[in-house]
Amino acid sequence: MASPPHGVRHNGTEQLRVLVVDDDVDFAESLQEVLEPRGYRVALAHTSAAALKIVRDFDAQVALVDIRLDRDSGVRLIPEIRDARPGILCLMVTAYAATENAIEALKYGAYDYLRKPLDPQVLFATLDRCFERLRLEHEKDQAEENLRIRNQELEDLNARLKNLLASSKALAVCSQTAELSQSLLREFARNLNAQGGSFFVLRDDNLVLMHSLDPSHIPAKLSLPLRADSVFDLAIKNRAPVLIEDMEQEKDVHSSGWQGYRNGSLMVLPLLNGTGEIVGVVSLHNKVSPPFTRQDCELGALLASYGSETLRVTRLFEALRESEAKYRNILQSIDEGYFELHLSGRVSFLNESMLRILGCSEEELKRLGEEAKPADDVMAPVQGMFEQVRRSAVSPKMMDYQIIRKDGSPRFLELSTSPIEDSAGQLKGYRGVVRDVTVRMLADQERQRLAAALENTADSVVIADRDGLIQYVNPAFETTTGLKREALSGQRLDQFLISKSDPVSGSRVKKALSLGHSWSGQLAISKSDKTTCEFKSTISPIHDPGGEVSGFVCINRDVTNEIILEGQLRQAQKMEAVGRLAGGVAHDFNNMLSVILGYSELIISKLNPFDPILNSLKAVQSAANRSADLTRQLLAFSRKQTITPRVINLNEHTKSMERLLTRIIGEDIDLEFTLAAELWPVYMDPAQIDQVLANLAVNSRDAMPEGGKLTVETSNITLDQHYAETHLGSRPGDFVMLAVGDTGCGMDSETLDHVFEPFFTTKPEGKGTGLGLSTVYGIAKQNEGFVNICSQPGRGTTVKLYIPRCSGRERTASTPVVEGRSPGGCETILLVEDEGAIREMAKTMLEGLGYMVLEAPSPGEAILICEKHSGQIPLLLTDVVMPNMNGIELRARIRAMRPGIRTLFISGYTASAHTHLKGLEKDANLLQKPFTLDALAKKVREALGTSS
Repeated sequence: MASPPHGVRHNGTEQLRVLVVDDDVDFAESLQEVLEPRGYRVALAHTSAAALKIVRDFDAQVALVDIRLDRDSGVRLIPEIRDARPGILCLMVTAYAATENAIEALKYGAYDYLRKPLDPQVLFATLDRCFERLRLEHEKDQAEENLRIRNQELEDLNARLKNLLASSKALAVCSQTAELSQSLLREFARNLNAQGGSFFVLRDDNLVLMHSLDPSHIPAKLSLPLRADSVFDLAIKNRAPVLIEDMEQEKDVHSSGWQGYRNGSLMVLPLLNGTGEIVGVVSLHNKVSPPFTRQDCELGALLASYGSETLRVTRLFEALRESEAKYRNILQSIDEGYFELHLSGRVSFLNESMLRILGCSEEELKRLGEEAKPADDVMAPVQGMFEQVRRSAVSPKMMDYQIIRKDGSPRFLELSTSPIEDSAGQLKGYRGVVRDVTVRMLADQERQRLAAALENTADSVVIADRDGLIQYVNPAFETTTGLKREALSGQRLDQFLISKSDPVSGSRVKKALSLGHSWSGQLAISKSDKTTCEFKSTISPIHDPGGEVSGFVCINRDVTNEIILEGQLRQAQKMEAVGRLAGGVAHDFNNMLSVILGYSELIISKLNPFDPILNSLKAVQSAANRSADLTRQLLAFSRKQTITPRVINLNEHTKSMERLLTRIIGEDIDLEFTLAAELWPVYMDPAQIDQVLANLAVNSRDAMPEGGKLTVETSNITLDQHYAETHLGSRPGDFVMLAVGDTGCGMDSETLDHVFEPFFTTKPEGKGTGLGLSTVYGIAKQNEGFVNICSQPGRGTTVKLYIPRCSGRERTASTPVVEGRSPGGCETILLVEDEGAIREMAKTMLEGLGYMVLEAPSPGEAILICEKHSGQIPLLLTDVVMPNMNGIELRARIRAMRPGIRTLFISGYTASAHTHLKGLEKDANLLQKPFTLDALAKKVREALGTSS
């Protein structure tokens, strides 16, 4: 009986029986609740012993066995279940997805396996497949057994029929029961000279009429038991012929009352099978020369014997034809391919699965034995397979084969072959069963690829046994750590695992190993050179088929460089944020200083030299200038200070600072220069070199209060891609390195994290501004270089400045130098500044120089003034950064109305600091804040006399 589709309630008459073996009672009962409403009869067992006891009494067809039963192994229970209940199909249920578990289960006889949690669709589909296979195997076995029995019976019958058929040729040619019935009754009537009669066969407790010579009075069926003491009843009861010479003289026999008898003589002959059971009845009457005699009875008994045997044979042939048809149908319905070959190699039979597996048509396969060589190249390997079967199938044999189908897909086949013999034991052909094992073979290949991947993966892999003793490390681990497989074998896994992020993580690793749990985190593994390698690691238990922990696998990804880069990135992001903050503070401070310096200069220019307030104003002006110096240091850190770079030789400028550095560090500190010969040129402002050396010398002096040694070194350095990848902020290329090192007190790692931040200092209050190293950092970044600092407490500090190598060509300075003081003028200037104090100061200065000023507090106001003013406006004097519209956008709008107008920008930054603003040239006319009256006068005349 075919199993119902998965997920559909079973409506058949045969109940499907399932045994569930799982020590999880809730899971087993929930599975029972799912299966029983769909027609399955379910028995539950929670231990191996209970399962074996139940399966002996409960005729289960399929067993669902958990891979782990408390302390028992579900895998090893499978053979015991199969021994107790042969033919049962076992499905392994596992929560472990390891391929080794499935392989072990299949090795012990499991038909398939399911993974927890169970998907109902997958569960029912798998059960459908199991019961379908059981049904097909049962039908196949039954068909083969029937064929064997029928063949044996036919062989026995053939021997008996040799004598019977000699005298009963008419009966021998009958192949169907209906044909035999007519021939048999005709032979009885002819041999016994009867003109009337009928032939009945026994079917389902009824005598069914097969043929009659005078059917008018004969019923189609006589139900058993018959009327007592009737002739048919006597023949059946006695299993012997009944001979009546005259019915009227018989007082112990009841007559049928039929009036068609021409005389009273009749004879009834039972047909018996080989075991003496009734198979039919022949009645004869109206003998030509009555009555029937004892010799007629003996002849009739002989014919009845012939007839019963012939009837049996005919029925066997019919059953054989039905069995063969059923057998063929079974072969057509199975998934395995089946074929039969003649001795010549010609295909005599094959099923649909064979065609599907080979991807060929029936005509192509049946032509193979007729052609010396197939015209189709795809068919040649198939013919070779059949030839190998023909050469090898003299005894049952298993072989593997590979073919390429017409669609180009490879197929791996498993062939079971055996000979076909006739009843005399002579070889007459070959048969074969073909199983498509492509999926299994591909799975095996996949496992081999996984093993190769383990050997070749870039991640480091360590495998240990249950006690944590190392059994295997892959080549990547050996390469990364320098530790060899042979040296590590047998050592404990946790002996070289060092906690990285958490002091207690080491104990957690040991706890995970002892409990058989998983663990993931960051570890530092000691390398062969005594250094450590930072790993992001995952330790997972390996379970055996019984669910027990059999070992551990530790997968490690080397994140050493990532950790270094991550720290560098955080530092760079912090410095970038601080730089933006410093630049913003400097910008706002510049605005205030511009007002202070501007008005101070205006007032001082108008006072009498002997005015008592003059000294106070000069003190204010001096303080403002010192504040402007501080602002320039902040701008240097944020890479927005004004510079005048040129191509220089760093050795010359470094050596020229020797006298100044000696005065800075004092007599108790030795100064030593190590300058590289043929140093590459660099492109930067020489004043910045002086600033770097002075700041670093001051820091080194303060770090060596009791004296020491200061070393200044230069060298040519070429950095490769690997260095750039492991040092954030650097890049590959040629650099000139300027290093300043001391033998002072040094710094710890926490201090090093903050040294480049503005206003950070370890010096006592009032002893330093905290801008020395931040200025060095800003100078390096402004010149497209970078800074590295190395320091340890008690071992001194070395600061290395890397400046890109210059090709040697002179380049134009970023800020043109204008010599001499330009006079004032009488032109009209459009002044646009959103800071009111600066705008008023600039207007006062410009008007004092003789210019006519049109002031606007915003770009919008400036556009309105341009539209309304009827006279010429030769110069636009505007701040760069303003709300809603910047100075570059304003210049474009004004130029559209007044094409000849020229522009002078005001900013606290250099032009290079505004590279994010589209349209501002690096050599644009720019007045740096804070500015003096003299600087404003020169820049205005320069802008009016130069195209902007």
